[in-house]
Amino acid sequence: MTFQNTFYLWLLSAIFIYAVLAALVNWFATQILNALNYIKNKRAQKQNAKETHQERTLEELPSATASGNTIQAAIEIWRIQNRVRKISQQIPDAHIRGFQNSIKKLNDHFRAYGIEVVDPTGEPYNDGANVDVIAFETDPTLNHDIIKETLEPFIYENGSLIKRAKIIVHQRGN
Repeated sequence: MTFQNTFYLWLLSAIFIYAVLAALVNWFATQILNALNYIKNKRAQKQNAKETHQERTLEELPSATASGNTIQAAIEIWRIQNRVRKISQQIPDAHIRGFQNSIKKLNDHFRAYGIEVVDPTGEPYNDGANVDVIAFETDPTLNHDIIKETLEPFIYENGSLIKRAKIIVHQRGN
């Protein structure tokens, strides 16, 4: 295989990866905006009900908390961000910046509605942490336990935890 053929194969692979990631980001952006508009509309309905002083039972009041779809969309955006970070050496800088800008805009939309995604990777781990530990791995070189990997991040809504992180812990060995 000549250098030119190898280059074209690499270029086609990079274009394919870019197209797939762009389609995923676009689909998730649509899902996120729909979910966020749903939350906004429900909050507006709740506010209108309060302002008109209509008496309703608790079951009749609309919920203003993030739906499962919104939480899942936030997790998927976080995963896309991590995947783009991992393959950033294989894609031209201009494309990486485009993905990073799109992901930043999606995260900004979440923050505007009070949704925050927090990745605890690399932080110290303590037994009282409000996380789901999937596995413990021993490392005799560590001075203290750390969160080695995050499988799903924390999701907060208006400062309240609504989804616990799923993590893998590196603990000091004996």
